[in-house]
Amino acid sequence: MVKSIGIVGCGAIGQALVRAVDSGELNVDIAGVTSRNESKAHEFLARLNTPPLILADSN
Repeated sequence: MVKSIGIVGCGAIGQALVRAVDSGELNVDIAGVTSRNESKAHEFLARLNTPPLILADSN
């Protein structure tokens, strides 16, 4: 059974985790990603093979 994880933040650590999952290094599914900077998240995740869902809060 593959575990699902959520990524909080698209800084260096969040990006490294997402890249590792995208490349197949980590056998997990990304349920979603959230970031204080939504445009930065969209810009980064658009470059991936299988971009995860971006969770945004307009508040």
